[in-house]
Amino acid sequence: MSDTAPFETRRVLPKGYLGRGPGLRSLLLSTLATAFLIAALAAAALLMAVIASRGDVRLTPGQAAALAERLGDAAPGDLPSGNADAPVTVTDAGVLPVLAHEEEVGPGWLLAAARALPRLLETRQAITALVLAFAFFAVLQHWLELAAASQADRLGRQSADGLRSAVHRQALRLNVGDLDDRGRRDSQDLFTNQTESAQSAVSTLAMHVGRDPLRLAVLAILLLLLDWRLAILAAIPAVIAVVVNEAERARSEAQQNLATSRAQRTRRLLSEGLRKSRLINGYGLEAMEHEQFDHHLARHSEQIDTGLDSWRWRQRVSWTLFLFVAALVTYLVGVKVVYDADFGVFEGALFVLCVAAVGVTLSRAREVPAARKRVRGVSTVVNRYLDRTPEVSQAVGARFLEPVTKHVAYEKVSLTRGGKELLKDFELRLPAGSKTAFVSHDRAAARAAAFLLPRFIEPDAGRVLFDGEDTVWATLDSLRAECCYVGGREPFFTGSVRDNIAAGEQLTLSEVTEAAKLCHAHKFIADLKDGYETMLGEHGESLAPGPSYLLGLARAMTRDPAVLILEEPSVGLDEDIKDLIDDVYQRVFRDRTIVLLPARLSSVRRCDQVVLLADGRAAAIGHQQDLVKSNELYRHWEYVTFSPLTKG
Repeated sequence: MSDTAPFETRRVLPKGYLGRGPGLRSLLLSTLATAFLIAALAAAALLMAVIASRGDVRLTPGQAAALAERLGDAAPGDLPSGNADAPVTVTDAGVLPVLAHEEEVGPGWLLAAARALPRLLETRQAITALVLAFAFFAVLQHWLELAAASQADRLGRQSADGLRSAVHRQALRLNVGDLDDRGRRDSQDLFTNQTESAQSAVSTLAMHVGRDPLRLAVLAILLLLLDWRLAILAAIPAVIAVVVNEAERARSEAQQNLATSRAQRTRRLLSEGLRKSRLINGYGLEAMEHEQFDHHLARHSEQIDTGLDSWRWRQRVSWTLFLFVAALVTYLVGVKVVYDADFGVFEGALFVLCVAAVGVTLSRAREVPAARKRVRGVSTVVNRYLDRTPEVSQAVGARFLEPVTKHVAYEKVSLTRGGKELLKDFELRLPAGSKTAFVSHDRAAARAAAFLLPRFIEPDAGRVLFDGEDTVWATLDSLRAECCYVGGREPFFTGSVRDNIAAGEQLTLSEVTEAAKLCHAHKFIADLKDGYETMLGEHGESLAPGPSYLLGLARAMTRDPAVLILEEPSVGLDEDIKDLIDDVYQRVFRDRTIVLLPARLSSVRRCDQVVLLADGRAAAIGHQQDLVKSNELYRHWEYVTFSPLTKG
């Protein structure tokens, strides 16, 4: 478990993420938490040793002399001098039993503590001090781990925020030509689900990778220092148990997943009878259906039981191995304490506590492989998305585009999206100032033809010309300033109504109000809670489709475009709103080239010409009244689109 990240995961998990910022702080806090964990374990082991000895210790003359010399003035008054010729029992000795060894007194850190705090050599005072010390170290260790987890979470949030920022920038480049909302759905999934998964995985890795390796190393060193032979004897069965348990877990999970999959298939078979009631009753097959249903239901129960049996067997194996290792370690430590005078209760208790800490750390570390797998999965999806090249870009040497004064033309335009040919050698000329409706049984084809004008999308072949100039060689700013799109399903910017109409332009309130009045949006804006300062978008007001469309028209009018593309809302328009929209059309259609994607028959009739797209070409061009009389394909489109019978 290292903090190095493969190159393909760098966007989610930066290289050296534990060497700076929240990752480094999490690492340092985890290191301190490990130190206090060891201190808490030592205090707990000392407490057990004092309680086990009841504060009494039998000392040889040599031990007494060594302790008296090392403790100095802190030595208990009843500690025998070096002239004693026989062993003596010292009562109410506190931690003194832990200090008495045959070969040497110690450990040194405890001797230093006893000299500094003589009360440790009184049993009641020692128990009180050790309980307080254990509580203090344990609480501090817990707080430090929480602080480390907080920093790890912060690192996860930073990673997720970086991904969201990158996805947001890429979505602005890629989704401009989204004909079927698939791009929006993909970017929203990345922005929410994938980044949340990355945040959780990065937090998990930062916490465990920064804590577990060091903690395991410190605990292993401590176990070896206590008794390296005993540590090796305990490690061998523990390693074998871990290997066996992991193998059994993998086998059991595979069996459980297989049983679950089979149970799901059987449930689908069981549910089929719910859709065949007329067939079964019509042919008198009730008895056969009941028999088949009971058979599949019994098989479903067996499959569920198989999955549960696999889970139960895994739990039995895990607990058996755990109890075996725990019993073996306890036995080895007990034998060592009984038969080795220099390995007392303190050493034995500390050894067992360290082994338990190793087990807890390893059990938590099992989250790391799953987190790494999630990071790789998110990285694959994110990299694939962020490495996509935007379809539309500004050509080197692009020129400023003048407003259209002659015509807009499509010249042998072909376009394929999602394996579907939307346009094929499409040719059309729209005179400047004309009003044209694009209609099609496949609305994506009509949208594609309209979206080519402001270069939201690029054709696979062919050209789009404004006054004979290829739009590819126009700057995007000048092209989109002269060719505005107003959609019936477009969302708001997060900001005030005034901001949404101004759309980044430095407009005065009077200029914004004038555009709103022109598009009959002023009245409903004035009725809002804060008028033009009413917040829209995230955590703000929402508008019905009709008012939203009028607001979009007002936004477009602040740019005074020469070409206006209108995609009418298909739902949510009452009669009053329709009348307002019709009046707005009379105002804004003058002296502009209009491309309309209609949702109302009255709008189709308003246009100079209707272009019916079929099989990628202009299958019919003419005024609505003429097409109704002369073109069967158009009559069918109008009937399917506007007939109350087909809509119902």
